Amino acid sequence: MKRVLLAILVIGVATAAWFGYAQYERVRLVEQVLPHVKNSSLRAENASRTVTDTKTQMTYKELFDRLEADIAEVEKRVLEVQTIATDGTRPITNPSIAYLIATQEYLRALMQNSRKTLGVESAIERATKDLESYKTASGYSASYAKERLDASLADSEKSLKDLKESAVALHKSAKELQTARANVQTLFPEDALIATSQIAAVMEKRSIPE
Repeated sequence: MKRVLLAILVIGVATAAWFGYAQYERVRLVEQVLPHVKNSSLRAENASRTVTDTKTQMTYKELFDRLEADIAEVEKRVLEVQTIATDGTRPITNPSIAYLIATQEYLRALMQNSRKTLGVESAIERATKDLESYKTASGYSASYAKERLDASLADSEKSLKDLKESAVALHKSAKELQTARANVQTLFPEDALIATSQIAAVMEKRSIPE
C-alpha cells in the first residue's frame, strides 16, 4: 500500500511539475509575441486616428508614406512570429499571426480608401472648375468647355465608384480585424490590441457611399 501511495505521490508531483513548466513556457511565448502584437496595434490605431481626427494637419502624401512604412513594419513582425512558430506553439502563434495579418490588411485597405478619397476630391475640384469655365464660355470655346466638363463629370462618376469599392473593402477588412482581435483577446492585455471603438470610428467616418 505504501508503495502504491508513493507512486501516486510521485506521479502527482511529476504531473504538477509538467503543468507548471508548460504554463511557464506559455507565458514566455506570450511575452515573446506581445511586442509584435502591440507594435502592430499601435500602428493601426495611430493610422486610424489620422482618419478620425478632424484637426489633423497631415497631408495625403504624409499619410501614404506613413501607411506604407507601417505595412512594411507589420510584415517584419509577421515574419518574426512565424520564425518561432512550431507545432507546439500554434495555439498561440497561429491566432497571433492571423491578428498581425488582419492588421496589415486593414492598413492596406485604409491606404487604398484614402487614395480613392483623394481621387474623388481631385475629380470634383476639376469638375467644379470646368463647370465654371463652361458657364462663362461662348462660341467655339463653349463646345470645347462642354467636352471638358463632360470628361470631368465622367471621371468624377468613376472616382465615386472606385471610392465605394474601396469603402466596401475597408469595412470588410475592419470586420476581419475585429474577429482576429476577438481570437487573441484572452492571450494579450487589452492595451496591446487596437481599440474596437477606433475601428468603429473609422467605419463610420469612411462609410460606404450610396
